[in-house]
Amino acid sequence: MPENDDQERQLLDRLSANLKAADAALKEATSKPTVAGSAGQPKANPLFNVAREADELALRLSQELRELRRLREQDTRGLTSESPRLR
Repeated sequence: MPENDDQERQLLDRLSANLKAADAALKEATSKPTVAGSAGQPKANPLFNVAREADELALRLSQELRELRRLREQDTRGLTSESPRLR
């Protein structure tokens, strides 16, 4: 199932990239929690939102990866234990 291997690799790459982006955004936002708004008023660093969104996407990717692996395992079991024997 090479297409599943490619899907899994892509999901893992995206998951890793999103986790790194979330960590970097959170680190930067934490170091400077408030920034100046358009009128000069203090407001929460928008990187907190970037970190949250990247974390949420990483969670969804993790769920997709788990589902892909579950389906792969189910397909594998079906082929080995439930397939009719050829005569």
